[in-house]
Amino acid sequence: MRLILILSVFLLFMNCEDKKTQQKSILKPETTETQKKETKTTLDKKKERQYPKLNSKSAMDFFMEYDKIHKENKVRITTDFGNIDILLFNETKFHRSNFIFLTKQKYFNGTQFYRVIDNFMVQAGNSDDKKTARKRAHIGKYLLPADTKRGFKHDRG
Repeated sequence: MRLILILSVFLLFMNCEDKKTQQKSILKPETTETQKKETKTTLDKKKERQYPKLNSKSAMDFFMEYDKIHKENKVRITTDFGNIDILLFNETKFHRSNFIFLTKQKYFNGTQFYRVIDNFMVQAGNSDDKKTARKRAHIGKYLLPADTKRGFKHDRG
């Protein structure tokens, strides 16, 4: 009798199945396939480089050519508190072209202003956001020479 009871309990446990576990195993291959497609799409996007990766040696030549095509000198910054219109000097063509280039690359999207002084200035900082760091790495690392040697004055303050 005892043996029959133990055998019955054993068969009862063996016959029970976990429906949730079974469903998860069915869904896993689809999720993995979807992830592979998303990864492939992301890699394809990374391969599509419209502009070269810039460095301090290549930046000046790049912006000289960029300036010939992109003559924009007005920029509108849209914020939650209103718009800011900026007029860039045509005479500072490398810095103007750099700003236009970075704007078109959506580099400044999501920038936060840390300090605002009415009718005077705004201060935005270097973002620690991972997305911004990836944008920086994609664009390249470069410095442009100061325009003060060309007669333009920069007042620190």
